[in-house]
Amino acid sequence: MLIVSDPHAIRQILTDNRTFIKGADYTEKFREGFGDGLVTSNGDKHKHDRTCLGKYFIKSNIEKYLGMISGHTLQMMGEVIEPAAGGTLNMQHFFHILTLRVFGQFAVSHDFSLPENHQSAEWLNEKVCWGSNVLGEHIVLNIPMWSIVPRVTKFRKIIKEMDDLFDTIIDKRIMEIERGEDVPDDCLTALLEDNQTRSELNDHLRTLLCAGHDTTAYFCCYMAYLLAQNPRAQDKLRAEFQTVLNGRTDITNEDINNLPYCKMVMQETLRIYTIIPFVN
Repeated sequence: MLIVSDPHAIRQILTDNRTFIKGADYTEKFREGFGDGLVTSNGDKHKHDRTCLGKYFIKSNIEKYLGMISGHTLQMMGEVIEPAAGGTLNMQHFFHILTLRVFGQFAVSHDFSLPENHQSAEWLNEKVCWGSNVLGEHIVLNIPMWSIVPRVTKFRKIIKEMDDLFDTIIDKRIMEIERGEDVPDDCLTALLEDNQTRSELNDHLRTLLCAGHDTTAYFCCYMAYLLAQNPRAQDKLRAEFQTVLNGRTDITNEDINNLPYCKMVMQETLRIYTIIPFVN
């Protein structure tokens, strides 16, 4: 198995459908979780959806969300890390909830940080963590996704429950559009304007919110783990941030360009660990 982390290589792999075709073993198993979303679709379907959603993932658009990302990070640190000072902390849970909040805001403008959404965020996080390990194991060990396998039946039941949760987000946006309200320019609005079916909408939301936040969270976990194992690298990275930010807590695009050691730490993390747990 070859794991690719170079951005230019990834771009070519994801956009050149003639040379890089997603194999049946990959698509059939991942389709159990993500239907025909961007992770699993091929050919014209993938090209169409990439055109529909592509503008939201270009660098200039993502830069607009740096303030939101910084805000959610600081809020989570205040909620979770500061109260645990001197004790133990489940960093996997911390990063999963944080990335879910970020992806929820980015993709569908849904704020999982609100108190009324905490329970659904915890439920979604738990089910996604469990499901990603199941899919990883079935892919790596080539285990069929047969209904007679108890956890496959459980997996499919969870997918239905996820769709019920996402339906409430979709229905709320549809009502806002029908009432003529101003709606966010995000992935959900783009998919609705593209007249995607309810099934396609659910496939995309599972891909964006589940696969997106889960893989990012595991990447953050592995990077934190490696930094904890390498105090010199941790000190060097901290010094770089202190120099560039100079006491600020917000991150700008200019700051990112001035953090070369941070970029190297991230790339080294991706060299050592994949973002799908069982593959490691």
